[in-house]
Amino acid sequence: MAAASLLNTEDYAARVAADERYAKPQNARAPRKIGRRLQRFDCISCDKCVPVCPNDANFAFSPPPLDVPIVKLRQDGGRWTTRQAGRFVTRAPRQYATFADVCNDCGNCDVFCPEDGGPYLIKPRFYGSAGAWARDRGRDGFFVTRGDGGATVLGRFAGREYRLEVSGGEARYSGDGFALVFDERDPSGTVHGEAAVEVDLTFFHIMNVLRAALLSNDDVNWVNCLDA
Repeated sequence: MAAASLLNTEDYAARVAADERYAKPQNARAPRKIGRRLQRFDCISCDKCVPVCPNDANFAFSPPPLDVPIVKLRQDGGRWTTRQAGRFVTRAPRQYATFADVCNDCGNCDVFCPEDGGPYLIKPRFYGSAGAWARDRGRDGFFVTRGDGGATVLGRFAGREYRLEVSGGEARYSGDGFALVFDERDPSGTVHGEAAVEVDLTFFHIMNVLRAALLSNDDVNWVNCLDA
């Protein structure tokens, strides 16, 4: 079998070397950019970042579209008040992420991405352990895991860290200066807990939809594969 594998590899290498698609004249020009800045969600979904990653660190996943009000909660004298500041919307049925543990920051996905910014820098970055997530504090990212009949998500946005635990429809959402409990379907209407600061529920919605999508069995990805 080893000898056959070697012969097959030699034959494959010879065919690739002779294929003009891989020759310098066909690949001397840089991939075309479209002049748009890459966002965490809703890129043009061209799929190029997935196959060009030499470590298979980039992957696609399929969360449901998200359209929720940006609600900020404040606890004032035992009462909860809310204010709305626009909406958070995602529309693309196919989203992209990077698994940090096998990404070596080579930037190849940035070369081929038609948008500016680099998928390995901009797209949601997931870690294989809470320790790996904690050690990489210079970058935003997530750790998602199952346990105790529910799931836990650790998230970092612009350097600020959040924790979300969801079990049986109940969500425990905490961060610097707050610890809340509410029904995941109606956070502002069912909230209780303590908050010394204004709490932005946008991050809860992002973490919750990532939890549901990444732990789904509909697609195989780095997160649900390692957590199985």
